[in-house]
Amino acid sequence: MKRSEMIEVLQEWIMRCDYGYEFVDHANGIIKFLESQGMLPPAYKKAVLADNGFGFNNNFYVQTFVNEWEPEITQETVDQALEHIGRKGVRGEMEITE
Repeated sequence: MKRSEMIEVLQEWIMRCDYGYEFVDHANGIIKFLESQGMLPPAYKKAVLADNGFGFNNNFYVQTFVNEWEPEITQETVDQALEHIGRKGVRGEMEITE
């Protein structure tokens, strides 16, 4: 789950409460507070680089569960992905629009 998705879910939950309108703008602050108290983001499966001990060229990826916020998709991450694809001979353009 992305951090922004958790904020959206929290805002929706707060709106269903009787006092929701007073607190909906504070969802990000509530998440920050909960994190400061030790709350972990939901676990999700992520590919991580594993070192097999035989040198850099022999490293490999493994699937593991991590407790961190999934990365947000931003214009920067789209541009990085397109740059990476471009190195492999594919060209393209993409822009995030609302």
